[in-house]
Order: sequence, then structure tokens, then C-alpha cells
Amino acid sequence: MRQVQELEEAARERLANMDQEVAASVLQPLFGRLSQEYTDWTSVTAYLAAMREHIAANTGDFRQGQVPAGEGGASAADGETPPWLRSRPPRPSTAIA
Repeated sequence: MRQVQELEEAARERLANMDQEVAASVLQPLFGRLSQEYTDWTSVTAYLAAMREHIAANTGDFRQGQVPAGEGGASAADGETPPWLRSRPPRPSTAIA
């Protein structure tokens, strides 16, 4: 039983690492362009690098339909979409005919 738990934990760690690697590779081109644009501003490029690392390390916070651990609320498992992810009805047109 303990061996199964250890294997499950190792699998979770590997998935988390893979998730971070994929996120980092997706984010790199976007943040790379921004960093090039602000090359002369070292504080901005340092902030962008820190933000890229933070996003890659916390990919679960950005997944649609999931609430970060410890925050409670509705999740995809509940079958309920959180209010901030629900689509809004279109606004009425204000154009004059």
C-alpha cells in the first residue's frame, strides 16, 4: 500500500514538473517579445521574468474551471462554472437606425 502511495506521489510530481515546463515554453515567446521591447528598462524586464516564472510555477491558478487549492468555491468537479468564467449575454446595440 505504501509503495502505491509513493508511486502516485512521484507521478503527481512528474506531472506538475511537465506542466511547468510546458507553461514555460508557451510563455517564453510572449515574454521574450515584451522583454525585447523593454530592454532599456531593467526593472521592467526583471519584473517580466519574475512574472513568467510565477505563472509557470502556478499553472493551476490559471486553469479554466478550477479553483486554486485552499480557496474553496465551485469547481469543475461540482459541475458549476464560477461566475467569472460564465459567458455574458450580448449587450443591446446602441446604434441608431
